[in-house]
This record gives sequence, structure tokens and C-alpha cells, in this order.
Amino acid sequence: ASPYPSHINVTNFSGNISGATLTLNGFSDANPQQTAMLLVGPSPTNNIVPWDNVGGSSPVNNISFTLADSTASDNTIPSPPVNGETYNPTANIGTLPAFPAGSPPWSPPTSLSFAGPLGLQTFTSAFSGIDPNGSWSLYLYNSNGSTTLSASSWCINLLSQTTMSIGSSHSGNFTQGQTADTYTITLSNGGALATTGELTLSDTLPSGMSAVSFAETGNSGGGTGSDWSCTGASCTRT
Repeated sequence: ASPYPSHINVTNFSGNISGATLTLNGFSDANPQQTAMLLVGPSPTNNIVPWDNVGGSSPVNNISFTLADSTASDNTIPSPPVNGETYNPTANIGTLPAFPAGSPPWSPPTSLSFAGPLGLQTFTSAFSGIDPNGSWSLYLYNSNGSTTLSASSWCINLLSQTTMSIGSSHSGNFTQGQTADTYTITLSNGGALATTGELTLSDTLPSGMSAVSFAETGNSGGGTGSDWSCTGASCTRT
């Protein structure tokens, strides 16, 4: 296909992503099973071969489809693929694609990661947690050089990484002179991904109140209460 590879430059995306999907529009191929696709993120180590030795030998003309993890109907790529459908990434056992270098010299990664059943890579495992800003590359390669292969456009659909969800509650009638009441702040991660990096929780007490102690008292994730370091009205967890 030309250009080879084709690039999409992502800019101004805040934060990391939880995964991605790939959409091809106006896809035409005289022999889909001879075609291999390679999607590479801004870093060459983040890549997936989501299409290899699938789609059958019957030609398709001007269809659009999406490749995504765990589709609702667990769709494998049929022979031939159908317009408007969403399919699981699939790389079947066969001759491994030897993606040639592009021009200008955009070389494919030296180590390729394949979707199942040939490999274990998914869009989630390939791209979850990365900063998506930068150049994404799509390699479309048909092992039979004389076979027509084209796509009018393609989209990389970025899935946002769910952020922390913070809730707080308190108990006690805070009146002058009391020294044994407690104030509880509950912190939870409402996303599908594990919390990574350093997390700091701080609280501003009302005028006239002072903190006697501030510490973790429970961890629903199985911790023992020793993974936070607290000083005054601030706690940090790494």
C-alpha cells in the first residue's frame, strides 16, 4: 500500500490510555488472506499484528470495519469480512509476515507482537498505559505484490484511562473540647487499571481544629494498612 507505512500524528492528548481500536474505511483487497497489517504506537515496542492470514481469498471492495478486543459477539474475522462489522484482532498460524521497510526509511519494529491464535497480543496489552502522543504507523502489506490493496482512510481510536474516584465521609459532632472524634476520608480507584506512580492525599482542616493523628485504617485491596506514609494531614502512597 502507498504510503507505506501510513501515519497518524496524535497531539494534545492528556494522560495515558487504556487501549485502542483500529478502523479501516474504504478497504479493498483482491485477496485478503495474503495481507498482513501491523499497527505501531509512538514507541516501536508497542505494536500488534491484528490481521494475518485471515479474510479468505475472495476479493472485497470498499468496505469499512473495526478491529477491537473482546467484541460483544466475539467475532472472528470471516471469509470474506463484511462491511460495518467489528472483529477481534486475529493472526492465524501461517507464514509470518516479513514487513519490508518503508520509504522514507520507516522501518518496522525488529520484534513483532501477534494477535491470537498465533500470539497473545491484544490492543489492550499493546497500548494500555502509554502516552499516545506522537506518530502512529499502519503497515498494510500483501505478500503478492501484484494484488490490489487499498484503504481510503484509517482511524486509531484511543480509549481513555479511567482516573481516580475520590469520596470522603466523616463522623462525630465536632464540638469544642472534644479530642476523640474521627474524620474518615475514603479513597478508591474506580477504573479498570491498577493505580501506579505516587499518590498524595491531603486535607485542609477547618479553622480551630488540629489533627492529632492521620493514618490508614484499612485497605479493601488486601493491604494491611502499611502502604501509606502519613504526616500531619497529608498521606503519600507509592
